[in-house]
Amino acid sequence: MRGGMKRSCSAATTSIGHRTRSASTGTPVIDESTQAVYLDAMVGDASGPHHRIFALSLKDGSILPGWPVDVADALGARGQRFNARFQNQRGALAVLDGRIYVPFGGHFGDCGDYRGWIIGIRLQDPRDIVTWSTRGRGGGIWAPGGISSEGRSLLVTTGNTLGATTWSDGEAVFRLSPQLRHSDRPQDFFAPSDWHALDARDADLGGTNPLPLDVPAATGSRPLVLALGKDARAYLLDRNNLGGIGGSAAATLVATYPIRTAPAAYPGGDGVFVAFQGQGSDCPAPRRDNNLTVLKINAGSAPSIATAWCGAFKGEGSPVVTTTDGRSNPIVWIVGAEGDGRLHGYRGDTGEPLFPGGGPAEAMTGLRRFQTLLPAGGRLYVGADGRIYAFSP
Repeated sequence: MRGGMKRSCSAATTSIGHRTRSASTGTPVIDESTQAVYLDAMVGDASGPHHRIFALSLKDGSILPGWPVDVADALGARGQRFNARFQNQRGALAVLDGRIYVPFGGHFGDCGDYRGWIIGIRLQDPRDIVTWSTRGRGGGIWAPGGISSEGRSLLVTTGNTLGATTWSDGEAVFRLSPQLRHSDRPQDFFAPSDWHALDARDADLGGTNPLPLDVPAATGSRPLVLALGKDARAYLLDRNNLGGIGGSAAATLVATYPIRTAPAAYPGGDGVFVAFQGQGSDCPAPRRDNNLTVLKINAGSAPSIATAWCGAFKGEGSPVVTTTDGRSNPIVWIVGAEGDGRLHGYRGDTGEPLFPGGGPAEAMTGLRRFQTLLPAGGRLYVGADGRIYAFSP
């Protein structure tokens, strides 16, 4: 996972002394039923580093009763070991079936004894906790997009395992129940047949979250899952039967370098489009700055993946898509994080540039890789270091 983590091994092992410090790098989630925002913070004090999961009132920011939950303490009481020093929380949180789910991986450099963990906490009773973790060391769940769901179960991808000679849950897509139960049936997981080679070269499948797709088919729609990896490949999976080791429905090279940011999907006639930040390997008009790639997924007699168009800009943001009614007039938006610092918009079906970044006044500062825009109230909001930008398309 070395390509995608925010804090380094040195940061994970630095002595904290008597000061209290905290950082939150995973995207929080809001639950309307409890009127709260949930987040994980890595807090350092005289006793060392702690991962604490907070529930904050949307009304006034106060901490709700029973929170925060100290992950290591809560799991230790259950006889489980969670090493807060070596665990890192990068992926987005999710809410399903009355629980908050928090994914964990490791730090930049794959240091220490970490695992891919998911912690599920009942919203109305934070003492009610369920967990799942990888068998092997490593296998972090670190994709910026975090945990996906099709409404009944959770879908996660794991990164490279460390020192594994037999497959130990790394480089994989897993389906988990809301109770975080997992079966060993091939229907409930997928890993590429070359998982060991991916481990060896740190080419995580877990660089992006799995993306559930309902692709138009002759009999209605076909439920699929798309996984994009740091091996620059796209794996299309049958959502009813993920396929076990090597059992993808389709797999093809789609980029020229590792894919690490959250993808976005939107409908497109007889298929589904998927946009991701990355230089496409099969762009219709090859350019060095084609950093946005859009795939077309079709069901047909056999699922297929093809590059529809590519967009030129400089940076490493994550795309979002806006429409006028959920389907019509799609526009793909992306920011040039750690690049040109500008907002870019493209017509969803053809890739025609609609907003190429504007003039000098539209350039933003303090953008970080993986940055995703937030469409709300007819505007596009972009969070940066110490400021928020708002655009009116």
